[in-house]
Amino acid sequence: MRSNLGAVAAVVALLAAGCSDGQGSDDDPDGATGGAAECQPMVRFEGTIYLNAAYSSEQVTQVGMADNANCDDNGEDARGAFFPPNPRQVEGSAFEGIPTSDVIGVRQGDLLGVFVSENVTDHRAEHLVDKVATPSVDRQEIGTLDVGHCWIEPVTFDGARWALPRTEQFGLGDRLPAHWEGTGEMERLSENRARYVDDGGAVLVFYPADAPAVRFMRGLCA
Repeated sequence: MRSNLGAVAAVVALLAAGCSDGQGSDDDPDGATGGAAECQPMVRFEGTIYLNAAYSSEQVTQVGMADNANCDDNGEDARGAFFPPNPRQVEGSAFEGIPTSDVIGVRQGDLLGVFVSENVTDHRAEHLVDKVATPSVDRQEIGTLDVGHCWIEPVTFDGARWALPRTEQFGLGDRLPAHWEGTGEMERLSENRARYVDDGGAVLVFYPADAPAVRFMRGLCA
């Protein structure tokens, strides 16, 4: 699996620079990121600090609650990411075959963040991210879409099947966009969304084919 190289480089740079020292400085015992104004997403699980390195579509198993860092990025004395006395709790998850002492998963909206322990070496951080990160997929040409009278068939892209929600469906006999070509490019926006740009200009957002909002229509338009 190809890694998100930008994310790998970011986490390696952060780990090497010691932007999060896990215990904070003598002046900031709550784990602030050394005075940096930028807030790298950060959590604390079982006493260990983890930094967000990438995103993943792998299956995970919940293992417990983690502390979520706050962000202070305003003003000259901004603390960056830090842990308040009573931090917000988020669910921490384990990736199969990887110890939670090295990596945990944390949901961020509809994305699963890959959080790498600050205690791992640069080389191991790259290796771990490479194992679980969702590949960075550039916009790709999609063959001619299979369009029925009032629906678009599911599309295979980036190793998954995608479809339009029922409310967004259309076809040759119903709500066909102006200048529709039926060929275009698709790019993955997140774990659960992909955007299709038709050569005629229409823009559609697809969801996983098994998502609750998706409904396939056969024979009769409904």
